[in-house]
Amino acid sequence: MTKRKNKILKNIEVLLLDVDGVLTDGSVYVDRFGNELLRFSRIDGKGLELIKEANIKVAILSSENCLAAKRRAEKLKVDLAAFGVKDKLETYYSWKRKFKFDDSKVLFCCDDIQDLELMNIVGFSAVPSNAVDEVKEKADYVSKKKGGEGFVREICDMILNVKRRKSGEKRDKNWK
Repeated sequence: MTKRKNKILKNIEVLLLDVDGVLTDGSVYVDRFGNELLRFSRIDGKGLELIKEANIKVAILSSENCLAAKRRAEKLKVDLAAFGVKDKLETYYSWKRKFKFDDSKVLFCCDDIQDLELMNIVGFSAVPSNAVDEVKEKADYVSKKKGGEGFVREICDMILNVKRRKSGEKRDKNWK
């Protein structure tokens, strides 16, 4: 990580997440009744718990309107969530006006072309290894981890480790 990226990460106040391909592996499972099921990582969930403890806001912005994702957001107690969003930029700007956060202090985790415009606005963008190539090319950081398989935890840890170094706080022996 370069000094410039570390400087950005230490000032992050909002972690903005897509769902499909970021919190999940991008697959949709359908049961015999037609219900959509998603697979989430508990490791990612723990990362979000830790990031919230550090007073970083967690927001979910998804174009899909899936009950499983809504339930996961509720369980994780995210600060903001919007599902079935047709225009992510419009929702983002609405949140920005209401909650008065600065673009430069937002880290956006995404994986597909519908997120490109928003990637260009925020302070930092991170994508999983299974993101589409066009998005990888534009990202500030490309993980070696796949969406739904520890990618979000890696990003949470990156932010927290940089903030700990900034504050001089010792790394907890249980911290990964």
